[in-house]
Amino acid sequence: MKDGANMNTRTERILKVQLLGEFKLFFGEEELSLGKIAKSKTIELFQLLMLHLKEGAAKKEIIQTLYEWETVENENRSMNNLIYRLKQQLKEVGIEQEEYISIDNGICCWVPEIPLEVDVHLFKEKLAEASLAEGEEKLNLLRAAFSLYKEEILFDVHGKTWIMNEREPLKELYNSCVHQLVKLLKEQEKYDELFQVYSQAAKIYPFDGWGSGLIDCLQINGQFKEAYQLYEDTIQHYIDELGVTLSEQALANIAEMAVKIRCEDADIQEIQLDLSEIPRKSGAFYCSYPSFIDVYRYTNRIMERSGKSTFFMMCNVVYYNYSGRRSPHAGEILCEAISKALRRSDIYSRYSKEQCVIILRGAKIENCSMIFERIRKNFKKMNRNSNCDLEYNVTELKNEDENVEYISFNSNNDVWG
Repeated sequence: MKDGANMNTRTERILKVQLLGEFKLFFGEEELSLGKIAKSKTIELFQLLMLHLKEGAAKKEIIQTLYEWETVENENRSMNNLIYRLKQQLKEVGIEQEEYISIDNGICCWVPEIPLEVDVHLFKEKLAEASLAEGEEKLNLLRAAFSLYKEEILFDVHGKTWIMNEREPLKELYNSCVHQLVKLLKEQEKYDELFQVYSQAAKIYPFDGWGSGLIDCLQINGQFKEAYQLYEDTIQHYIDELGVTLSEQALANIAEMAVKIRCEDADIQEIQLDLSEIPRKSGAFYCSYPSFIDVYRYTNRIMERSGKSTFFMMCNVVYYNYSGRRSPHAGEILCEAISKALRRSDIYSRYSKEQCVIILRGAKIENCSMIFERIRKNFKKMNRNSNCDLEYNVTELKNEDENVEYISFNSNNDVWG
């Protein structure tokens, strides 16, 4: 009798399923340990059933989804085996029911004998309720929906088509949630909470322009230096994480952030001190790529007045054997090699993860190969990977109004353009 009473108490607890972020199961307040089975096909079946909790999922589609790259000789037997193993595995972690899955006219459905909550459905429900609510009730419903979206659905699972298909529509709902929440928080001037919302959104989707809102919040609180540092860090994050050339959208996001950067009123001495390079550094001057764009355009403007030749050089890391050993920090080493090889008056930036661009003012054509060799020598000294080397191209800058043919050289000093 006592055991029966305990069983009834246990089954009254709610089974909570977390799909947004890392997959987790909670029975009441207790997190269930899934161990090795967390990435198994049986658990994948469970996740599919949780996503299609109301309408169910066609048995044939489940098989095609779970075995998308495999050949299945007997679909019915494979499905029955999966269902049997799922029952056993759920029993092992403490989820006991009389029936787990029903199949009716080829449609598989979860049987909710135990009270059940799935975060994806709760998220959608809160958003739907918020669309009909007003005032503080609307704000609280949006807060609830926002807090449920901890990460993209099953964010640590890669290469699964069915998961990727779920991510985009959920992302659109999340973006809508954030925009609505931001609007209401701004109206109520709740800037501390607004900062937390932007921070979380930027953490989940770092390349979607949420950093612009963070800059707004920092500057409203008078944290102008912190706002500028965030701007610089965001640019570096784009390059480090994407590992490729900044896209037009990335540059647009950065430009939007740059427009919002401002400072407190100050006198000329304070401004000059703020602009000064302290401490004074040796070697070439590094700037972020958006800043480099401005420097490049300004340099082109003054070409007609300076009378000095100026060259634009590109250096990038190359590998003799593409399938061989890579250098994870080659881009950082290239930057350091350039800084040490060039003068303080030269300017460079990181264009992509393993590619840098340089403006060489007052250089001559015959100097370019020597400059590159200094960079290459430094790079080889700091980077011990024998599979890795540098190559370069260089173009002489001309006034943009002049209709001239650009002359370029490659790493073999051959004229190629």
